[in-house]
Amino acid sequence: MPRTYSATGTSRITGDFEDIELKQDTDRRLVLRAHKIANQHDRSLSINGSLIHQRRHSRNEEWQDVDNFNLANLRAGQEVRISLDAEGTHRLMTALADLYELPNDGWVSGTRRNFVVLDDSTTLIDMDRKQEIVEALLAEDGAQLLDFIAKQRPDLLEMAARLEQHEERQRVVEEFEEHLHATDWDETQWQRFFDKNTWIFGHNLVFQILDTVQSQAYVGGRAVSGSGSQLADMLMATAASARFTVLVDIKRPDSQLLGSEYRNRVYSLGKELVGGVSQLQSYCRTWVTEGSRQEDTQADLEEESVFTYEPRAILVVGHTEQLTDRHKQATFELFRRNLHNPEIITYDELLERARYTVELQLASDS
Repeated sequence: MPRTYSATGTSRITGDFEDIELKQDTDRRLVLRAHKIANQHDRSLSINGSLIHQRRHSRNEEWQDVDNFNLANLRAGQEVRISLDAEGTHRLMTALADLYELPNDGWVSGTRRNFVVLDDSTTLIDMDRKQEIVEALLAEDGAQLLDFIAKQRPDLLEMAARLEQHEERQRVVEEFEEHLHATDWDETQWQRFFDKNTWIFGHNLVFQILDTVQSQAYVGGRAVSGSGSQLADMLMATAASARFTVLVDIKRPDSQLLGSEYRNRVYSLGKELVGGVSQLQSYCRTWVTEGSRQEDTQADLEEESVFTYEPRAILVVGHTEQLTDRHKQATFELFRRNLHNPEIITYDELLERARYTVELQLASDS
């Protein structure tokens, strides 16, 4: 167990230590009460102190110094003896050796300082300066320090990495929410944001983990003239031993999910919603019949264990705040629940899933 010491500065060159226990019984103990004197000329003359008997009547009371004995009243043949057993003597010797290693600088009147012994060589570290010390060690040989930490406590580096990842993802969620409310990003900017932070998709609507294969993926459709090529915003794949392709298309969060009332409290579907569904269905068909069958593309994907049969598609579009009554809610939800492909998710639903992913990570780390 590491040895620790606490002291409070009494001036810029002196400090008083908390009592250092040498031996203890139920109601009595012997302590070393030491004082630091930052002797700049002779380091060996930097500590003075007293051995003090203390007692208390119960465990709930604080220790009290036993009344002083005036040595001037000592008569010939009398003696005052403070006895220490082997363990107490060792503690006294160890404490004094530790205290002599303390730095002479950094003392401030009224300021508390904490020290801990790093090893049996009595090297001490000022815990109030731990950040400064760690930074100095990193600057001197950061690779060696990290290698030492990895060997002694490999979990620390993993914890630090997970904390850094959590903080970064929390920042991303805040950025997501900010621009969703501001509606100041176009489709291209949202596509870049999701492409940079693919963890937001994490799992699709059937809880399969998704990884990005290609951003702005060519799915086919090119005519002889070179026109008519089709580009999906993101080509993703499920994560497993065998991976299957998923196409993602991104519209704006202010894209209208619904149009005007058609009749009897049933609403027409928004132009961007219908167009996005039709576009993705076309992309999926083209990808199956053309893009995925190109010799080089097929070879590259299968090398990564990515295969195409009937690709799933995901359309990110709109915001549920547009569904202002239960009739609009019913029209939208019934449409997407009875749609085989693509799966439709709104921006605010995606934001909540990203927020949940961050909170889940924090809970698993705590």
